[in-house]
Amino acid sequence: MARRPRVAIVGLGLVGGSLARALSAAGHHVTGIDWPHVVRRALRCRAISAGATRTEKGASADVVVLAAPPATNLRLLRRLAKVARPGLVVTDVSSVKGDIVREAARLRLDGFVGGHPMAGTEQQGFAASRADLFRGASWWIVPGRSARATRAVRGLVLAAGARP
Repeated sequence: MARRPRVAIVGLGLVGGSLARALSAAGHHVTGIDWPHVVRRALRCRAISAGATRTEKGASADVVVLAAPPATNLRLLRRLAKVARPGLVVTDVSSVKGDIVREAARLRLDGFVGGHPMAGTEQQGFAASRADLFRGASWWIVPGRSARATRAVRGLVLAAGARP
C-alpha cells in the first residue's frame, strides 16, 4: 500500500476543520495551522496529528490546503511560495478561482491545483466542523500544470468522502 500524503491545512474553520477531521479519520497525518487556541482544540479533538501557527510550517508536508477566505488565501499563497520546495502540492478551498490560479502561475507554483468543495453549513469555525461534511458532496478541481499534483488532490478529495 502506498504511503498516504502528509497534509497541512492552513485555516481550521468549518471547511478546513472538517477536512482535517475527515483526513485524520482516513489515516492521514494532518498538521493544522491556525491561531494557538484553535490548534489546541483541534489537537484535543484528535482532528489533527500536529499543530503550528505559521503558514511556512506547512511546506514540510506533501500537500498544503489553504482553507481561509479568498483574499487571505492569496496572501498565504505568497508566503508559502517563498519556502515551497519543488514537488510541493498546494490546493485551496476558495469559492473563486481566477485570482489564486493566476497568482500561483505568476509565482511558478507548478504544484498548485485549485479546488472548491460544494459543502458547508450556515455555521462557522472549528466548533462547527465535522468529519462527514463532504460525504457525497461534489468538489470542483481546477487541474494545474502537474498531473501528479492533480492526482494527489483528487486522492484527498476522495479520502474526505467527496466526489471530484
